[in-house]
Amino acid sequence: MNYDEYIKNPMGSGSSVMTNRSIYDQLYRGKWDNLLVRENGKIQYVLYCNKTDYYIHFKIPCETLTKFYYDVVVRLFPNKGNRSKALGSLREYDVQFYSNDPNFVYTFAHAFKTHDMFIKDLEFKMSKLALKKKAEIKNPNDEIGYVKSLYFAYLEMQRLDLFNKAKWINPASYKSSVWKNTVMHADDKISEQHKSTSLSKKSKSGIEDVSDEKVKTDTKGVKKVIKDYGIGHFKKTDYNKISKVVKPKKPK
Repeated sequence: MNYDEYIKNPMGSGSSVMTNRSIYDQLYRGKWDNLLVRENGKIQYVLYCNKTDYYIHFKIPCETLTKFYYDVVVRLFPNKGNRSKALGSLREYDVQFYSNDPNFVYTFAHAFKTHDMFIKDLEFKMSKLALKKKAEIKNPNDEIGYVKSLYFAYLEMQRLDLFNKAKWINPASYKSSVWKNTVMHADDKISEQHKSTSLSKKSKSGIEDVSDEKVKTDTKGVKKVIKDYGIGHFKKTDYNKISKVVKPKKPK
């Protein structure tokens, strides 16, 4: 399967045509346009090549968190039995993927591996459980489906004309070891995303951490100090005032 075929129908030419494809396309293009505005039109990427294959590593921005990026890697390689290698375009090349965004990890990683669409060199950067077991609840039939981060990568390749081989100017030489320090493990990325989401929610609620104290701004713009006293597994919180220190009286 090439990248265009994945976008047209991720389940493959042998399956029924997706009736909602145009809706997905409109939705994802709108979301990507919004992200490009937020990122000032600058998306980080690195190009790699060996004798036959083309790899592109994107830092795809998260929709809900600013300055948070998922690793998305696309491998384009000539398929057997056609003349795609001799062409100046990468559109006829077969495609494989890696992404550490939660939707890919929890719903599709196993399916992509089963259908030979997962980049083998990046298996060590994926959750072992995600590759070992299919998503029984979210994807019980183990089917290939739309992954937003992969759709975004496709739209960015189109925007930069990266399906044109002539645009791959001075790509880095590809070695599988390149991913060791450039791609975050999926488990670590999702853990980081959970922490960032938690911090974002605290920030939106008007609470910021100040050592063992919290500062909360009320509706009148007045900051109040909230102190947490940790006692084992319990916490006692005084929301009203800071206790005054009372010095003991000296005995007469």
